[in-house]
Amino acid sequence: MLRIIAGKARNRKLSVPEGLQVRPTAERVREALFNALYSRIDFEGLRVLDLFSGSGALGLEALSRGAASATFVECDRIHAAVLKQNIQSLGFDKAPALGKVVVSEVQNFLKNKPQPFDLVTIDPPYNKGHLAPTLKALAQGGWLSKDAIVCVEHEEPEDLDAPAELFAFWNRVYGRTTVTLFEQTSKDSILV
Repeated sequence: MLRIIAGKARNRKLSVPEGLQVRPTAERVREALFNALYSRIDFEGLRVLDLFSGSGALGLEALSRGAASATFVECDRIHAAVLKQNIQSLGFDKAPALGKVVVSEVQNFLKNKPQPFDLVTIDPPYNKGHLAPTLKALAQGGWLSKDAIVCVEHEEPEDLDAPAELFAFWNRVYGRTTVTLFEQTSKDSILV
């Protein structure tokens, strides 16, 4: 069972698309991730971009915790339909916390005119070469607000090949899943 951990939709269940193509972020991983994020950002009014959305667990968790909006990008139409149902069942299909689903390949979506987001989550299929071009497009394409944070789920030893514009400040391993948080490069960034 997949559920929202905290916020106004706490303990509400999420549907997960059937099959092995979707690997929802485990509860303990989401909890650790969002605890790390709380020390850096205020969720109230946050604009979230959830790439390779699958069930939408990361973006929906952010909406539950006070984010103003979340854009979910998912290429599979069946997965996108389940995600839309999750958004509706949680009440995030209308103001004040709006969830929007875009059915598109991530790289095609990132070719659109950029709009800045405050939090970007990336959870692609492991070891398929999606991370480097996605991080580059985000960092160099105008998709990140001034204080944006980029959250990447990946499997070690997958090479993130992050562009120089992004600096990893947090990295944790949870079984097969590694979570790395990036911010735009600054002199006082330190990996913890």
